Amino acid sequence: MRGFETLDMTSKREILKKESVLLFAMPYYHYMIRLHSLGAAFIEEYFDTEQKKVTRISEATEQDMFKYLSKIELTDLVKH
Repeated sequence: MRGFETLDMTSKREILKKESVLLFAMPYYHYMIRLHSLGAAFIEEYFDTEQKKVTRISEATEQDMFKYLSKIELTDLVKH
């Protein structure tokens, strides 16, 4: 998403709240990562479970997406 990375954390959180679709949440080390879709982009929101706050919101790279591959059930994606 063009320009998203230049926004401050508050603006990013507001956009996620209003315009994104939460796809997945999973623990990752001492974070809870929420993966959102926003238009054609995937956005990761990192909640630090030790600090009890969101510490990073950024567009997911292709490399970032690998950590989700083993969690996806293809049967969940098919409509019955």
